[in-house]
Amino acid sequence: MINKNVLAVYEDYRSIIWKLENVRQKLDKLPPKIKTKVSEALDTTQSDLLNIANLLLDVTNCETDSDLEFLLDLQVA
Repeated sequence: MINKNVLAVYEDYRSIIWKLENVRQKLDKLPPKIKTKVSEALDTTQSDLLNIANLLLDVTNCETDSDLEFLLDLQVA
């Protein structure tokens, strides 16, 4: 049950990342300085979202509580 919930959240994150890519394509209409700042913010946001999505995907592969604890310990290190 947890894996299904985690997988659903993972899919939501992937959807958000995809939508941000669509936003990036619309930046050409902005003034150059604003385009640069927004593009940098999008890069950071997408990177953070990808890290979270990767963690969620890794969680779906955990079969036991100890697997999950080990994974979370690795994330902190």
